[in-house]
Amino acid sequence: MLKGMLSRFHRHESAPEIPQEVSFHQSQIVLRRSVVDAAKSNPEGLVSAVSDFVNCLVEDGHFRQDELPFEAILARQCYDYHVQVLRGGHSWFVRRAMRHLPETLGEIDQGLRALNAQAHREIFGQMQTWIAMNPKNVTTLTGFINGIAPELQKLDSPFRVLSDLDSLVVRIADWITTLPSLAVVEDEAHPAAMRAILASHPDFEKRRTTRGIARTDMFLSDETHLGLGMVAASLEPPEPTVHMGGSWHLTIGPERVEPCYWMRTSAGHRFGAALEEGYTLFEAVPDPAMDRGEPISPEELEKIENDDIDAIQFHKPHAVGRRLAVIAPEMADIAKRACRELLASYAIDLLFRRLPRRVDVTCVSVHRIRRDPDGKPEAVIMIVADKGQMGATVIVNYRGARLVSEPTHETILSVTRAEIWAHRLKLTKS
Repeated sequence: MLKGMLSRFHRHESAPEIPQEVSFHQSQIVLRRSVVDAAKSNPEGLVSAVSDFVNCLVEDGHFRQDELPFEAILARQCYDYHVQVLRGGHSWFVRRAMRHLPETLGEIDQGLRALNAQAHREIFGQMQTWIAMNPKNVTTLTGFINGIAPELQKLDSPFRVLSDLDSLVVRIADWITTLPSLAVVEDEAHPAAMRAILASHPDFEKRRTTRGIARTDMFLSDETHLGLGMVAASLEPPEPTVHMGGSWHLTIGPERVEPCYWMRTSAGHRFGAALEEGYTLFEAVPDPAMDRGEPISPEELEKIENDDIDAIQFHKPHAVGRRLAVIAPEMADIAKRACRELLASYAIDLLFRRLPRRVDVTCVSVHRIRRDPDGKPEAVIMIVADKGQMGATVIVNYRGARLVSEPTHETILSVTRAEIWAHRLKLTKS
C-alpha cells in the first residue's frame, strides 16, 4: 500500500533542546495477574512482561531512565544478558550492548548482586575485566566468525552449563514477585492502567512534541540520515525511507568492507553506505549460505519485523547487492543548510499538528532542493507517517510551507513563514 501511495512524487534551526522537566518517578511495576500467578510455572513469561513494561514507558511514554522503577531496569538488563549470551555468546552480547556499554554493564552488575547470583557474577566479572583491558578490541566484536574474542568465547560454555543448573530467569522472577514495588492488576484492567501511567506524566505532551521535532530534525541535519534518505529519494520512482536501522560492516566490493546501514524504503529492504564517493544505496540480498535455519521465537521475529539489524543478520543474513544510486556529499550539505534556514522541522510539525487527527511522523527524506518562483531555496521533503500507513510531501520555502497529498498532489494545508517562526518561538520558550 505504501509503495502505491508514494510512487509518484514530483521530482533552522536545530530542534529545541529538551528543557528540564518537573521531577517525576514511576515507582510501581504494573503487571497482569495471570502473568504473576503463573510465575512458578512460567518464570520467563513474568520476566518478559517486566521488559515489556519498561519498553512501553520508554517508547510510548517517552520516560527517561531516571523516571523508571530501578528494579525493573535491573531485571530487564539481567534478562537481556541471559538471552543474548545463550543466543550468540558473550561477544554477541557485547556487540548488542555497544551503544550504552558502561551503563549496561553497571546495571547488570547491580542486578546480579540483588539476585545474589554469585556464580553468574564471577563469569560476568571475567567479561568485564576483558572489556576493561581490551578497549580497542571491543569495537571489533560481532559475535560471528572473525568477530569473536577467544577469551570471551571460553566463558560461553560455563555460562550455558550454569544456566541449566541455576536459571537466571528463575532468580529474576522470584525476586520480582517479592518486590514491594510490584503492582498486580486484573488482566482486563491492565491496558487502562498502562494508559493511566502514560497520561500521568505532567510533561508527556510537551516531551512528545519536542522529541518528535528532534526526530524529524535528525533526518534533516544528521549527515548519514540525510544523505541516505536523499539517495533513496533520488531513484525513479523515488523510494522514501520508512525505517533506518543500525549498521554492519559488510563487503561491498573486492577486498572492500564498509559500514552499511539497514534501510527499509517504500520499495523494500536496502543497504545504505556513506562512502568517500558519496552516499550510496544498494540492494539487500538474502544470503542463504549464512542462514542458520534455526526456529525464530515470537520475540526475535518481532525484532526482525522492527528492522533490528542484529536480529536480522543473526537469523536471516543479507548481503550487499548491486548499487542502485549514489549522490555527492555536497548535495546533502546543501540540503542540510537549506532545511535549517527554512525551519523545515518546525514547519513539518506545525502542518501535521493542524490535521484533524494526531499523526506521528516516522521518517522524512529530502527529495530535492530547488529554486522557488522568487529564486530562493525550496525544499521538497517526502514524509512517511504512522509507521508507513500514510505518505505525503511537504514543500518549504521562505514564504511558508504546504502539505501535499500523494499521489494526487493536492494541497491539504499551508502555513506562512510567520506562523512557522511563531511555532518555533512557542516551543523553545515552553
